Amino acid sequence: MAKICFTRNGFIIAQFDTVPSIFAKVSKKNFNKLNKIKETNQNFTIFFSCLEQLLDYFNLEEKQIKLICSLLKFNPSFKILKSRVKEEYKEILYSKNDYLFVRIWFSKKNSVFAREVPLLIDETGPLFATSCHYKGEDPRIKLRLIKQFFYQNLSKKTEMLYCRILIKRFSQNKISTIIDLENNNFLILRKGMNISEIINCCDNQ
Repeated sequence: MAKICFTRNGFIIAQFDTVPSIFAKVSKKNFNKLNKIKETNQNFTIFFSCLEQLLDYFNLEEKQIKLICSLLKFNPSFKILKSRVKEEYKEILYSKNDYLFVRIWFSKKNSVFAREVPLLIDETGPLFATSCHYKGEDPRIKLRLIKQFFYQNLSKKTEMLYCRILIKRFSQNKISTIIDLENNNFLILRKGMNISEIINCCDNQ
């Protein structure tokens, strides 16, 4: 079902290791639809299945690749300049700004969705992800509130058909930590999950 939703430009709500999130195939159309749902105008995190796939889309320096490898198990997001996107993917990896936020799918959860997503990303391409709440409010954890957030801006029957909420219980976790890959001094832009382990790991390098 998830593959069908993604290939038809639909949405999936599921839990990664952080907060409940909406996932969608990366495209300009989905970028605009997600901003409509969230009533905002922002960039979204882009998930890749593995480091190798990320490197297919970006021209990264050796030090940046080394930093990603050392921090991968802590699941941070990374800020990368849009200018590093390879020419053939600049239209696909859509962004309103001169930078992108990217993550590699490294989930500790044992759900079917968590296990299948890397394979789905390999087939359908990278996925957008954004948390299930409006700007300025706390993440929505209760299923009733998530449904309200998710469906109220989907008016077309085709949109409803290819949108699914995969699980019934969500947990309250922290958001991801964001690391600036363009800063030589290892700049943490947002402190979230695993922040202490990330700092300790970088201090020991």
